[in-house]
Amino acid sequence: MNKYLKRTLVVSTIMIIIFVIIMVWPLPLRKVLRKEADTTAMTVSLSEHDTNISSFSLSANSVEYRKIIEILEDYTYHCTWYSFIPHESFTGHGENLIIYTGDSGIIVDVDKGRVFVDKGTAEHTYRIDYFGHNDAAQLAAQIKKVLKI
Repeated sequence: MNKYLKRTLVVSTIMIIIFVIIMVWPLPLRKVLRKEADTTAMTVSLSEHDTNISSFSLSANSVEYRKIIEILEDYTYHCTWYSFIPHESFTGHGENLIIYTGDSGIIVDVDKGRVFVDKGTAEHTYRIDYFGHNDAAQLAAQIKKVLKI
């Protein structure tokens, strides 16, 4: 093989490896939510087919707030093909779990395992789990249990 072809193969391989690492690297779901100074530090809503089922406003010193933060510590999200395209809104087709603190938050499409991450300035769609939607369903079930829904 000539020198140019070898160099091209090495650079291409390195670029592919970097891209795969970016796609599968787990990002902590808890880091999306920032603690705000106001009295209602967290808003949690459940909706199904764009119909709000229930909504809760939790203060930063409530037991439910701390339990939800602990639950979110156990979950991660990662990039998909759609993560590189900014979205202005997100609508799940089934059950949605919506958690916001101030101007940052997440919307989880429980049926598909997708998560819309809204950091106030950047809004992108990711996935919670790598295969299926088991982690998204478990996350929703744990939060429903904390909120006694």
